[in-house]
Amino acid sequence: MLRRSFSLACNSIKLYLADPAPMVIYLIMPVGLMAFLVPASQGLLLSQGYAHASGAEQAVPGMTVMFSFFVVGVIGVQFFREQGWGTWDRLRIASGALEILVGKIVPGLLLLLCQFLIVFASGGLLFRLHVAGSLTGLLLIALGFALSVLSMTMALIAWCKTLDQLNVIASVLSIVLSGLGGSFAPVNVLPAWARILAKASPAYWALGGMRAIILDGEGIGTALSAFAVLAAFTAAFGVLTAVRLNIREAKVSET
Repeated sequence: MLRRSFSLACNSIKLYLADPAPMVIYLIMPVGLMAFLVPASQGLLLSQGYAHASGAEQAVPGMTVMFSFFVVGVIGVQFFREQGWGTWDRLRIASGALEILVGKIVPGLLLLLCQFLIVFASGGLLFRLHVAGSLTGLLLIALGFALSVLSMTMALIAWCKTLDQLNVIASVLSIVLSGLGGSFAPVNVLPAWARILAKASPAYWALGGMRAIILDGEGIGTALSAFAVLAAFTAAFGVLTAVRLNIREAKVSET
């Protein structure tokens, strides 16, 4: 199993590298948007008592989380293109469902973690981001969030019948879930109804944990608490995937 999954993962990575434009855009855009959001975020953080905040403490994790959601479409396209290229049946016959999922998920996980590292490094170099707490805890939250996003991706692939459906739903969820979670502004400044709904977004728990580590100097304990909730989201999306996924089902890849 591991050998076939590894082979599938390597092939998926080659496909990403053959057309790197989407990922390059999703790396450049958050950095560009941070340039606009950092000054406004600084004012918000200063008003909340963070006297030494630069604004990057809100903008960097916020944009990282939002654009992590956009990677859902990039990963999902690979599944649908296999059907359009006529290679899905061969892939299905040669490998089991679990092998296919592992082979597709691992490259997606690497993409998300690379995005996290690059955007955070850019935040430190360009916008004076300073992490007061545990870097290990920050990475743990990033891993938990990446797994929840990938699990959501698998659920969307399982339930969507066409690539158009996937793209539309993924785009809407990206904006809604990241906005509710606090990507644009801290949750405590959002309207009351948004604060109520925020906890239904994995972004809320990821950003809450990241902010606590970055601004308040929290450590592994906070990271583990956030990771546990994100693991619950991962499991819930996994159940949705298991209920609906059928590797024999034909998908429409044309847009």
